[in-house]
Amino acid sequence: MVDSGMKGRKFSRIFPVHRSMFIVMTANTLTVFSPDNLLAQASTAPEHLGYRIVQFCVDERGLLATHPTESTATFYYSPSGGTLRDASMNIVLYSARFDKYKGLGKV
Repeated sequence: MVDSGMKGRKFSRIFPVHRSMFIVMTANTLTVFSPDNLLAQASTAPEHLGYRIVQFCVDERGLLATHPTESTATFYYSPSGGTLRDASMNIVLYSARFDKYKGLGKV
């Protein structure tokens, strides 16, 4: 059975969740901002000068969108600081959750 909402979409990844259940992700699924999508993109994103280069949907003002949009922008994620920066290197988001090395210097 084919869902009519899925016709014409190009699937980029299919992940097994359970023996008989799969999650199908379209190419644009990971570009909708969420903490999980940031970490998923960062795991495979190219790196430049310590930043992971990621892409996310943006609204008409250029801010992160939490829903699919026509426009995407490049952002720079720093795993060592837990920050997400825009193309002008302004901090868009900070969270200790995103800091890969948080607590490693403590004894």
